[in-house]
Amino acid sequence: MQPIDSVARQLVQLSLHYLVNQPERICVVGQDDPLPGAGAIAASPRMIAFVDVPPGTRFLPQAAELNDGQVVTFFSPLIEKLKRDGGTLPVAYPESTATEAGRRQRDAHWNWFADHWNADKAVKVMEDVTAPAAGPAGSATA
Repeated sequence: MQPIDSVARQLVQLSLHYLVNQPERICVVGQDDPLPGAGAIAASPRMIAFVDVPPGTRFLPQAAELNDGQVVTFFSPLIEKLKRDGGTLPVAYPESTATEAGRRQRDAHWNWFADHWNADKAVKVMEDVTAPAAGPAGSATA
C-alpha cells in the first residue's frame, strides 16, 4: 500500500476537517445563490467554498496562496503559455470601464483568453508556478 499525498487528497481532508470542526465556515454557492459578504469571507478561520457553476465554465487561474503564506500569481506565465507561435498578446486591461471604450477594451482583453484558452496549459502553469515553492506534493490552495 502506498500513501496518497496529492493536492486533491489534501482538499478532501480539508473539507472533512471543516465539516467536522467548522461547519459554519463552509459555503455552498449555487447558480442562483448570493455570494457571502466581505465580513463573512474575511472572518477567521478562512471560509471554504464550494461553487456550482454551469457546464463549460472556464476558470482562469489568477493566484494561489501556498502553505507557507506566499502568494503566487499566474497571469504572466499563463499568457506566455497560451500565446500561439509567439503571437499576439492580450490588450492591456483598461484603467476604467466606466466608458464604452473602456468596456470594449476590457472585453477584448478577456476575449483574448477565451480565444486562446487551453485547460491543459493552464493546469501546467499552475503546477509549474506552485511546485518550486510548495514542494513535491504541490500543496497550495487556490
